Amino acid sequence: MLRCNFCKFEVDPQQPHYRKVVGWERPGRGVSDRSGSSIVMRQPVPDVVACVGCVTKLQNGVSVEQESLI
Repeated sequence: MLRCNFCKFEVDPQQPHYRKVVGWERPGRGVSDRSGSSIVMRQPVPDVVACVGCVTKLQNGVSVEQESLI
């Protein structure tokens, strides 16, 4: 059974989710040095996954502990 690294709820591997990987980044050449980067020699970190909800919250600067306002 896989659990989200952040909220600890069960993650169904057949449904959309994220998995943690490590690798080597070649920085992009955009204005902010953030565009166009790529990660090579990716290696999955075994059994470390996250649900889409938690990753979406984190991408938007919201704590995963914050409950919905609705």
